[in-house]
Amino acid sequence: FELVVFTVILVLAVFYILNQGIQNSLILSVFRGVLVALFLLLAVLVTIIFSERITLKIVRFLRVLRFIERELDGFYNALPLFKNKGVYQLIVPLTLIGWFLEILAFYLVFSSVFSVPFINVAVAQVVAGAATFVSFVPAGVGVGEIGVVYILGLLDYPLVLTTSGVILASLFLNSALLITGLAGFILIRKEERNA
Repeated sequence: FELVVFTVILVLAVFYILNQGIQNSLILSVFRGVLVALFLLLAVLVTIIFSERITLKIVRFLRVLRFIERELDGFYNALPLFKNKGVYQLIVPLTLIGWFLEILAFYLVFSSVFSVPFINVAVAQVVAGAATFVSFVPAGVGVGEIGVVYILGLLDYPLVLTTSGVILASLFLNSALLITGLAGFILIRKEERNA
C-alpha cells in the first residue's frame, strides 16, 4: 500500500517537473518515459492489491516468474490478518506524516542556505529518493543528494547554493540520526545492566 502511495506521489512530482518549462528536449524525453513507466507500475500495483485472481493469472502466464507466485500467495494469505486491526487503517496516514516530516526537516535545513519554495524541494526530494531505489551505487550513497542538486538545477536554482544546501542538510540530518541512535543504544545498555 505504501508503494502505491509513493508511486502516486512520484507521478505527481514528475508531472510537476514536466510542467516547469524545462528547455532541454532530452531531459524532457527522459521524464516523459519515466512518467509512462510509473503509470504502468501504478497499474500493476493496483492490480496486485485489488485483484488476486487477475494477478495470479498474469504470473502463471509468465511461467518464468514462479518465485513471484509464491510471494503473492503469501501476500494474499496474510492480507486478512490486517483487515480487522486498527493499525491497518493507520499505516498509510502515518507513513505520509513520516514522509512529510522527513521532507520538512530537509527543507528547513535547506532553506537556511537560500530561499526556495517547499514544493520544489519536496519534488526534488521525492524524485531523487526514487532514483536511489534503482541506483547501482551501493546503498544509493550520494545518488539522492546529486539528484536533488540536479533537479533543482533544472528548476533554475544556482548550483553552488543547491550543493551547499544539500551538503548542509545531509550532514545535519545524518548527524541527528547518529546522535539519537547512539543515545538510544546507551540508554538500552544502561537499562539492560540495571535489569
